[in-house]
Amino acid sequence: MSTQNFAMAYGKLPGNMQSNIRDEVMIEAGWKTTQYFSMKKNGTRALTDIEKNAVERVFCKYGYDAWTGEPINA
Repeated sequence: MSTQNFAMAYGKLPGNMQSNIRDEVMIEAGWKTTQYFSMKKNGTRALTDIEKNAVERVFCKYGYDAWTGEPINA
């Protein structure tokens, strides 16, 4: 199902959504810097289960799968 990063899914998001999703994921996961977000997104730092859940919640809120970037069909 999920991988240790969500870079592919993030890259597939519409450009006008990326910063909102980044900011919300950072808040949900407790990440303080965009550099740390990038490390987690790209898999340089492994995601904890709590962080994976935060990423999934935010992407789902916007209607996207956090691991594939595909729209979620309602």
